[in-house]
Amino acid sequence: MKTIAIKFMPFWQGWNDYDNFIYNILKTRYEVIISDKPDYLICPISSTNQVHFRDCIKILYTAENLCPDFNMFDYAIGFDWLDYGDRYFRFPCAYLDKEKFNLLENKHTFEIFERNKFCNFIYSNNAADPIRTFFYQELSKYKKIDSLGKYLNNMGGKLCEDKLKTQSQYKFTIAFENSAHPGYTTEKLIDAFAAGTVPIYWGDPEVTKVFNPKAFINISGYQDIPEAIEKIKFLDSNDIAYNNMLQEPALLSEEYNLSNMYERLEAFLFNIFDQDKESAYRHNRVFWGKYYLDKQEAKQNVYDKYLKLINIKAKICPWKKRK
Repeated sequence: MKTIAIKFMPFWQGWNDYDNFIYNILKTRYEVIISDKPDYLICPISSTNQVHFRDCIKILYTAENLCPDFNMFDYAIGFDWLDYGDRYFRFPCAYLDKEKFNLLENKHTFEIFERNKFCNFIYSNNAADPIRTFFYQELSKYKKIDSLGKYLNNMGGKLCEDKLKTQSQYKFTIAFENSAHPGYTTEKLIDAFAAGTVPIYWGDPEVTKVFNPKAFINISGYQDIPEAIEKIKFLDSNDIAYNNMLQEPALLSEEYNLSNMYERLEAFLFNIFDQDKESAYRHNRVFWGKYYLDKQEAKQNVYDKYLKLINIKAKICPWKKRK
């Protein structure tokens, strides 16, 4: 069994270096060592200190709407529909929650029951594209929408504790992304499908490459918001049409189901780690490539010094409470 030395740069809160979707795949084929002197560096998009690691294969994983910089990374896993040889694999973060995705794949087989609640809106982020708030306000003119997040909460401050359980009580779920970008489909759509509700979706303009347009209301598929709202009103008042939409499968084909996506992710990762280290490099490390990396590292060094200075000042001159 081949031994590989890897390092995960800091990911999101709750991340476990020894129990995550990448490590769990790698350990089935390799002897994996977590090391501060790695041959392979695995980074989130938020990682900046990765510029100080020059002598290792760099793999980017982004769960955010940002394109990979292949001048800095050898390989990347993200949202975009890119074709870049063996250097990129599209694997949206929605696939990380296998339990929810399994529910999504089987949602059209769920027993249909009457839902007395109209629509939910569960968000805490107030910095998203303004269309999300605008749509919420426009649809609210038809019927009250229960807003159970921190943002625009209209339930007396009551917050959603179990998202799937809560959403399953409603006929519709507003599932708008923070921003629109081809390929950027997150857990917002997946959660709504998994709860067995009808998603009202806005975001990825190419969402119907993967998801069945007959299974949800895609705002981008209508001439304007008023037309989309008329469709919602029709479904809300027509049980047969609404139930027909519920019984449509969420995915267009098995190509994008959970098992097939993880099989292709495994193949992508194994291709990287089966090679010897020198053969696995992909980014340009000489001349203009080296210049680019040197420039990025110099910027980071300035920022590191700035942070260090701020920390020193904070210790010497801590803020005093105002009277």
